Amino acid sequence: MQIVFSGAAGTGINTLGLLFGRYLSSHGYIVLGDREYASTIKGDNNLFLLSFSVDGRLSSLSRRVDLFLSLDDFGVTKNQDIYHLNSVSVMPKDLPYKRRNMYLMGQSIRYIGHALSDFERFLASEALWALSPENIEPLRAGFDSLMWV
Repeated sequence: MQIVFSGAAGTGINTLGLLFGRYLSSHGYIVLGDREYASTIKGDNNLFLLSFSVDGRLSSLSRRVDLFLSLDDFGVTKNQDIYHLNSVSVMPKDLPYKRRNMYLMGQSIRYIGHALSDFERFLASEALWALSPENIEPLRAGFDSLMWV
């Protein structure tokens, strides 16, 4: 399975990818990751691609993306000709969250079928800094937003 996170430089996409990769590894998944850094000055998007498997059958990253999660429409537009995007979700622009990357984290936890409470326990043991209301509120909203799984 492959999930891609996309967002403007400086919005926490790389932190999100690293944290989600650590979470998956802590649950026995084999994880491969790749990140694309863009120029903040040019206003480009960052991309973090994670390929993972729990059964050990994981050979490489590919251009086939099961779930593409983006903070904005530009991320989709920029990447739709490069990757084969199976499912796409773009965070609504009007949501008030400061830590918008955590919204995408909530969506990814829902997509893989894990309980949000399990991820919150992981945060308490591995990334205590992330257990603030400004992170938890968008995390829960993102989890609740992905109803088509």
